[in-house]
Amino acid sequence: MGDGRRIRFWEDHWFGNSSLAIQFWPLYVLINEQGKTIAEAWDGETLKFSFRRTVSPLLMEMWNDILSIAEDISFSNEPDSVVWKFTSNGVYSVQSLYAVVSFRGVKPVYPPAIWDLYIPPRVQVFLWLLSNNKLLTRDNLLKRREVGDKTCVFCTEPESISHLFFDCCVANSMWEWCSSIFGIQLTGGFENVAKWWLSRKKHAVLNICTSAILWCIWKLRNAFCFQGEKWSDVRKLMRKTMAALRRWQGLCKEENVWQLEEVVAQLGAKAREPLKIMRESRWLSTAPPTTSWEPPLETQNSSSSGTLQSDL
Repeated sequence: MGDGRRIRFWEDHWFGNSSLAIQFWPLYVLINEQGKTIAEAWDGETLKFSFRRTVSPLLMEMWNDILSIAEDISFSNEPDSVVWKFTSNGVYSVQSLYAVVSFRGVKPVYPPAIWDLYIPPRVQVFLWLLSNNKLLTRDNLLKRREVGDKTCVFCTEPESISHLFFDCCVANSMWEWCSSIFGIQLTGGFENVAKWWLSRKKHAVLNICTSAILWCIWKLRNAFCFQGEKWSDVRKLMRKTMAALRRWQGLCKEENVWQLEEVVAQLGAKAREPLKIMRESRWLSTAPPTTSWEPPLETQNSSSSGTLQSDL
């Protein structure tokens, strides 16, 4: 991208594996100003689009993702053109291709690897936003406006991307389960999950499962915030993850389907087990909160112990 005067914001392919119109079709069909170039749509602060009608909370969630993508736009004085992104001058060379093939280049490797995972495009966009710390968790939302409740919906710790997806007691229980299934260490943070994205063929099923866990944590969190859904226990998250994995099965290569089915079966068996009181760092609650925004009473007393619809 150069000055953004030739590339159409929605219809051209400049982000991810397809155009934003395809990735965000339910939102695109409601836009009045279709066909605008990037320069016409984004002035560095405001995204200049309007909707034909009032949008639902789900579509507003998509719109917030679009805003996060737009905030990463950087214009230059050069006209838009096709460039080879693995060299500083944008010109293809055999040496640069060899560096990419042999050493994966010198750019950050995790976000680019997302576009090759066997998951829905909408989830690829979500993972890109997560990897770049652009999801509107409450700490990021605080950068845009005042936020009354800054705590995680699952516990009483401050909500951030790192906490919600990797450090929270609910997320950590899912990573511990996934670690036991695949025999690798997935607890401990983003790096321990994202590094496997680089081996998309060898670890295809693992990457589908970890993507589903991240996606379902986010969808469940938003269901609590915007749809008034109630928390019961971690088995709710397990069931949502199972449903996502079943929907995504068609994206798997044939040789990986049986392994994914086995993972779903093991997750189903785990979801049917009665909950246990674990040691303090792994404590899980079975008590529902009094409202969709408040954690269980037991969680409030022990906070120091650390504790939508189809996406296709």
